[in-house]
Amino acid sequence: MAKKTATDTISKTAAIRDALKESTSGSPTEIAKILNKKGVKVTPAYVSTVKTSDKRKAKTGKRGRKPGRPMGSKSKKTTAATTSTPVDDLKQASELMLKAIDLVLKAGAKEARQLVTVAEQMVERISDSK
Repeated sequence: MAKKTATDTISKTAAIRDALKESTSGSPTEIAKILNKKGVKVTPAYVSTVKTSDKRKAKTGKRGRKPGRPMGSKSKKTTAATTSTPVDDLKQASELMLKAIDLVLKAGAKEARQLVTVAEQMVERISDSK
């Protein structure tokens, strides 16, 4: 009968997992060197394979396509126009009006008109480029 070696008492995969728990860096070459000194002959590539397999098994969650919304249901996406109420619109308009008044008071009426003209030109250029 043949003599029992270290590989007969424990599998190579189990030895790799044990060495990974004890190792500080966990690099495949380091693990392979440690195990080869103990008499378990493994290559760094095999250690890497075991590590990858363990990581893949550790992932939780379902595989495959994520379920979408049921057929016939409305889209979840809503725009700001559909979610705003008339009261919100009035508040926004009044805030914009106050900002415009502040601009006229700070810059003057002539400069405010020039700024509005420049803004209109910029909007036209943007809408033309689309």
